[in-house]
Amino acid sequence: SGGLDVASLEAAMADVVGRHEVLRTTFPDIDGVPFQSVGSRSSVAEQLDWSRVDSLAEIESAAMTGFDLVRQRPLRVRVWEVSPDEHVLALVTHHIAADGESQLPLLTDLLAAYASRVQGRVPEFVPLAVQFADYAIWQHEVLGSPEDPESVVGRQLSYWTERLRGLPDVLELPADRSRPLVASHDGRQVEFVVPENVAGQVAEVAVRYGVTPFMVVHAALSVLLARLSSTEDIAVSTPIAGRGQAELDALVGMFVNTLVLRAEVVPGMSFAELLEQVRATDLEAYAHADVPFEAVVDAVDPVRSEAFAPLAQVLLSFNPGASARDVDLSVAGLDFSGVEIERIPAQLDLYITVSSADEGEWAGSIVYATDLFEASTVAGFAEQLVGVLGGLVAVPEGAVGDVPLLTAAGVEAERVLEWGRPVELPVVVSVADVVAAQVARTPGAVALVFGDREVTYGEFGARVNVLARELVSAGVGSESAVAVVMPRSVEMLVAVHAVVAAGGQYVPVDVGTPVDRVEYMLRTAGAGLVLVSDRGVAGAVLSAAEAVGAVVLDVDASGVVDVGAPEASVLSGADRGVVRADSAVYTLFTSGSTGMPKGVTLSHEALLNRLWWGLDELPIDGGDVVVQKTPYTFDCSVPELFAPLMVGAALVVLREGGHLEPVYVAAEIARTRATMVHFVPSMLSVFLDVVPASVLASLDSVRIVSATGEALPPAVAAPTREVWPEALFYNLYGPTEAAVEITFERIGRVSADDPTVPIGVPVWNSSAVVLDARLNRVPVGVPGELYLGGVQLARGYAGRADLTAERFVADRFGEPGARLYRTGDLVRRLPGGALEYLGRTDFQVKLRGQRIELGEIEAVLASAAGVVHAAVTVAVAPDGGEHLVGYVSAGPGERVDLDVVRAAAVAALPGYMVPSVWMVLDDFTLNTAGKIDRKALPAPEFGSLEVEYVAPEGAAEIAVAAVFAELLGVERVGVTESFFDAGGNSLSAMRVVARAGQVLGVELSVRDLFD
Repeated sequence: SGGLDVASLEAAMADVVGRHEVLRTTFPDIDGVPFQSVGSRSSVAEQLDWSRVDSLAEIESAAMTGFDLVRQRPLRVRVWEVSPDEHVLALVTHHIAADGESQLPLLTDLLAAYASRVQGRVPEFVPLAVQFADYAIWQHEVLGSPEDPESVVGRQLSYWTERLRGLPDVLELPADRSRPLVASHDGRQVEFVVPENVAGQVAEVAVRYGVTPFMVVHAALSVLLARLSSTEDIAVSTPIAGRGQAELDALVGMFVNTLVLRAEVVPGMSFAELLEQVRATDLEAYAHADVPFEAVVDAVDPVRSEAFAPLAQVLLSFNPGASARDVDLSVAGLDFSGVEIERIPAQLDLYITVSSADEGEWAGSIVYATDLFEASTVAGFAEQLVGVLGGLVAVPEGAVGDVPLLTAAGVEAERVLEWGRPVELPVVVSVADVVAAQVARTPGAVALVFGDREVTYGEFGARVNVLARELVSAGVGSESAVAVVMPRSVEMLVAVHAVVAAGGQYVPVDVGTPVDRVEYMLRTAGAGLVLVSDRGVAGAVLSAAEAVGAVVLDVDASGVVDVGAPEASVLSGADRGVVRADSAVYTLFTSGSTGMPKGVTLSHEALLNRLWWGLDELPIDGGDVVVQKTPYTFDCSVPELFAPLMVGAALVVLREGGHLEPVYVAAEIARTRATMVHFVPSMLSVFLDVVPASVLASLDSVRIVSATGEALPPAVAAPTREVWPEALFYNLYGPTEAAVEITFERIGRVSADDPTVPIGVPVWNSSAVVLDARLNRVPVGVPGELYLGGVQLARGYAGRADLTAERFVADRFGEPGARLYRTGDLVRRLPGGALEYLGRTDFQVKLRGQRIELGEIEAVLASAAGVVHAAVTVAVAPDGGEHLVGYVSAGPGERVDLDVVRAAAVAALPGYMVPSVWMVLDDFTLNTAGKIDRKALPAPEFGSLEVEYVAPEGAAEIAVAAVFAELLGVERVGVTESFFDAGGNSLSAMRVVARAGQVLGVELSVRDLFD
């Protein structure tokens, strides 16, 4: 403020640039090697980037615009005349030429020069002892060359490369927006304070544990970042002044260096233990602080990206040096004071500054990248930092993972989001009673459609009741387990419902399951009775039944049934025995990590909650036609098997294997005018790809579409919404242990560019709790493991009390006796309350909707003759399909017989768990713990198995071979090669059948590929 002589100010600025060589230096290169080119004093006035502007926005633009250092000098000056007595001066420097502590000498030199120029004099500066270029030369001479391992810089680089080895590329914090490919570096600032009592405790803890206050704050910040990111490997950078000699104090230059401080924050460690670690780490870092940060980056060679800073994206500046704002600046009738501007350059995600004081509270600020964060989010980070700091210094002996991140109000808000709507369900115990009531209401309506056959509700009810009475006579009652081993058919539906009507629990078994596995399932579930409809396809089951002493009963629904006969009447309670809400309704086997499957037992109460909720949220009635598409061994089949028959809808049962034939599925939807269909997302992707667009457009009867079983990619959801723009479209989530699906997201508008499709919020009477490794609630946006609770939880694992106790844990937040199921799924809660699925916390995967424990497959492969090491992963082929990849190796000097390993896998595992791609390795790389280093496994070679190539002959063979090669991502395929041995799977099989049919002009099925 005051009367400004702009011309004198411009001349003074030229004087300052002439005084400091670094401000008139550019950085061109010779053969790619940059060097400093110092401009002459005489060129200053001509090349000074000086401009008068008319708004603050133009000043902000100057501050946010980058420099071309090859051609431009690293300084630009802007002057804005607000009024005759008020001006805004902006000095914008590139960090290559000036650090924060350069502000003071830069501005004091400018004011001294201005005081002289307004009096018509040339300023007389005290000569500088050195220039920044001299310092750079001296630094190079003292530190030596990075190429010399014995030089100072060489030894220090060796330390840094080892210290930062394996550092994660980027620290992902809860953000409001996805990280852009190129950072804008647009920033804002929030301020905060550390209360006096916390500041005092910081000082006390520092003295007690022999550390500095900076180390205490650094350790606390590392804890916060670890908790917010759900990681343990935390890197924080910090600036150090670098002005070790008095001669450098008056210089403008980039003397500040940046150190990367790495901490391992284990949730169960005490803060005192972390302080000991941080003290050692920080002191070591300061002892190796001479090497420039840029050299460290080059040596460590992290992933380079325009989206984030290398090595560390969060910086902590503690007690920064004196700023120009801290000094009284008045000269020649002018008073200078800082101007607060909204836009601030943000070179990092978060730049945290804490200024301590001998007494009173401490001041703090956070400059944040607006690409990622809103001000409210960063203000929350600041509040959490202060809270975590206070909690840790109050009890330094406590575990760092137990310091609360949520306030009492935050906990209550989270609790509300965790629960679905409480709803009182209809008073009914068994799902069979609901279906029987519907049979009585609409006996003449169509219940089942199987090919050309239609079964009315009256006929269906009669067949169910006749078989149920036969089962009761065979000893079936409440809790009795009855295995159902049938291909898709009317018999399959009748058998499932008859078991439930008799009071028992059905145990679905695929007809192709290996005999040893079937035997284990029957013994584990306690199934003394096995229902079959075709003994010709149930050979393994018959052998297993004989081995365990189970009775085999044939089911035939092809004959005439007398709906009026006494044996066709509904069973009474006296007929079937007592069925309670917690009685078992089914036991379904999923993959287990021990080498054998585990049976999940669900109750009537759990199932009915899911069914009643679904009928309310995805409403159907007697006018609807529902596709029974899912294999009955997959839990997603359960709502298809029961819900439509509870409300009088017609259920279209696809032919055996038909769910793998997209064109056939589309034809059935069109033929039956189906209104509701469910897809596993990977199947949905193939369906949209294979079925012609004209056929998709004709499927206008569909009004409800649901997806579950695995993550739904936006790239699949978006075209689904385009095909059915008005349909109710849902993404459902849930493990077998929580009655099929327990969270839901209704999908409205969706773009293929969306980051994810959320899995939504809990259904009725159910909870979804996100916890960290210490079983503490985490804030919104923070990743954690998903725990499920409420009425839909399974009773446990059949015959496995140990595993039940491990996965179903006490609900520390619920009523006495309440349980939570630990899913192993990593999620985070979004601001609106919906959950976002992030992946698994273990080796369990979902492949084409089937839950697979990779450890189960590995156990089988490792047991094969000649195998020493075995590993299994999931990989994506060039066609986009996911494949199980089996890696095996033999002992030294030995070789694995891959045919033997394949045979062992086929004999012990269901088809969907047998690897489709095999990699035989000479040896496995082991980590320091002696375990297989999975990151070191080579990339799978799709279609690379050594098979003698036989060239196709004739137009048909050539055309089919070309389709095979395209979908397998290989150059050629011989006519004798198996599609599946070459890397194909069930999803790519659908594509190959459809495309082969198109090029040949014939209708093909997946079965043709096997035949």
